[in-house]
Amino acid sequence: AYRVTLGVRLPLSPSSFPPERQSAFVTAVAAASPLGTRHAVTSAAPATAPPTRRQIIVGPTPQLDVAIELFFGDLTSAVVTSEERLTDGNLNLHTRPLGFPSLTVFAAPTIFLL
Repeated sequence: AYRVTLGVRLPLSPSSFPPERQSAFVTAVAAASPLGTRHAVTSAAPATAPPTRRQIIVGPTPQLDVAIELFFGDLTSAVVTSEERLTDGNLNLHTRPLGFPSLTVFAAPTIFLL
């Protein structure tokens, strides 16, 4: 079995991502990566990245870093999903219809052998 981890950044505050929203988010991630056997949010914390130029000029926008893990039965599924499905575009395609703002992948998918 294989585990894939990745990190995404959402323009949300922690209070805007309660357990029921996390559950909806996991459902969207599962739809974006259907070869996975299990999907989970392992952490959600305020982003620690330095402020962007826009944030300095306009004011801070809350940013939430979300760690996700997915499990796969075989290496091929893990690699294909990591390379083709766990992208900003594909994840947003599945999360935006559920009311989530655009996300950005900030920690690329990493595959671990279990």
